[in-house]
Amino acid sequence: MGCGKRKSVENRRKRQPSRYISVRGRTNRAVAGYVDLLEAAEQLKERMTRQLGSYYLTMLEFRLLASILHDGPQYQIAISHRFRCSKQNIGRAVESLRERGYLRRKMSALPTTPSDGWANPERAATMKRPVRGRRIAIVRLTPQGREFIKYVYPKHAKVVKSVMRVLDGREQLTLSRLCLKLKEGDAVKMLKELLVRRGWDRQD
Repeated sequence: MGCGKRKSVENRRKRQPSRYISVRGRTNRAVAGYVDLLEAAEQLKERMTRQLGSYYLTMLEFRLLASILHDGPQYQIAISHRFRCSKQNIGRAVESLRERGYLRRKMSALPTTPSDGWANPERAATMKRPVRGRRIAIVRLTPQGREFIKYVYPKHAKVVKSVMRVLDGREQLTLSRLCLKLKEGDAVKMLKELLVRRGWDRQD
């Protein structure tokens, strides 16, 4: 290769941006994505909370009613796990909706398990009577609650749709997928995908 060609190749390499990102750059990028995500979530939550407030519902109460409407009666503790919400907060929401006549709460016994003791044949032979399964609350909609949430849900969904219209269908699906990764604890992959889409995958 001639001297002129060698210098030309070296010059092109110098002009190309490096893909390496420093530790500080990666940290700043992650924090920027984190802050943007929080700010967007807070803005959306504030707007949606105001809209639901016109029906005297909190966001948690709406989610609870909508979940039971679409999925049927559920164990209260299962709702707590799925919503990633404390049992106390779910309990307060259930009680508030029950007092307004929207929910019915009933205690039931789970099927007994080996941990209950009597399901073990050897131990059961020494026991006077079986030990019942752990008692747990089941919540279901009342007729009034079903009528109420069937009225509120489409109206709230219409507001949500108008707000999310700034993203096209593909972006909405990507957003859901990234949020799911973040909730599952895979924050590194989530931030990488989020920031690459925004063109931030470059050296700072």
